[in-house]
Amino acid sequence: MRTSAYTWGGRALISVFLWMSSLIGQTNGTVTLELLLTLGEESAELFQWAGVCTDEDENIYVTDMMDNSIKKFSPQGDLIASKSLPSTDGANAKAIRLIGYRENHLYVTDQNKAGLLRFDSNLNYRGSIAYAKPVADFCVHNSNLIHVTPVTMSGMMKIDAIDSTGKVQKSYSMASEGKGGMHDMFSFTQDYLGDWYVCYRFKDRVARITPTGEEVWKTQLYPGKKTVTEKILFFEVPKTVFYLDAAFDSHDHLFILLGHLARNPNRDILVMDRSGQIISQLTLDDTSHLLYIDRNDNLYVRAQKGTVLKKYKILDKSP
Repeated sequence: MRTSAYTWGGRALISVFLWMSSLIGQTNGTVTLELLLTLGEESAELFQWAGVCTDEDENIYVTDMMDNSIKKFSPQGDLIASKSLPSTDGANAKAIRLIGYRENHLYVTDQNKAGLLRFDSNLNYRGSIAYAKPVADFCVHNSNLIHVTPVTMSGMMKIDAIDSTGKVQKSYSMASEGKGGMHDMFSFTQDYLGDWYVCYRFKDRVARITPTGEEVWKTQLYPGKKTVTEKILFFEVPKTVFYLDAAFDSHDHLFILLGHLARNPNRDILVMDRSGQIISQLTLDDTSHLLYIDRNDNLYVRAQKGTVLKKYKILDKSP
């Protein structure tokens, strides 16, 4: 039986990291970043990009919410192709957001529509996946296995394993208590053992959870802090963002992008090992809403309100 690695001492260590002064480009620990590419700074090719992924050749794909397009760039940052939606071939999306790549295909969400759209690497529409609800986060393992978490206003949050038709094959519960719905929205990633790592957007919780729902460890960085809420129509809508995104590199390091309560809001990144211990802290030179790490340990983040994409090489100095 695995036991929790969360301790009061561990929480105190995290608090020390959070309140250490940091300069642009300064890091604490064994992990550092080297800037490789700044895309969009000297051109008008990006307007408000939302999602990013790469293929085996390090071509870069982004969704741009301002002109509702998918754009493909070379590894050097040259624009290869751009496709605006809705299109006449059936894509019919108006608010595209997240994007993922697997086996020569792109998977795209519309924040207001249920399911996923599928394109080939040349940006040609290849059909849709009819999941029942809009998708808050997803991970494509192959064409017939996609893990998704739904956007919902009620009920405990979960991760659904769906097939190529959108049919749910299995569900994984990520919470047994709480308000449910958007109050418990989270981003997730998965390690090679199949364990989930979830960071909650509007509550103070980062956790590692087994496929059977057992909590291996959890971390809370802001004891006693609660999200500010606002009433819109009949709903209490959370506003304070605790954690924005999570991603793994090839060294099994978990990168957590911190939100509004960090010393440098939406810029501070904690790097942990799989046991939940902090090994580094990084501070980006601009705010981002996501982290994406490709198979070659390159980190992609947002800058200048979405008009710029930055690509960094992750350098690991640990023995």
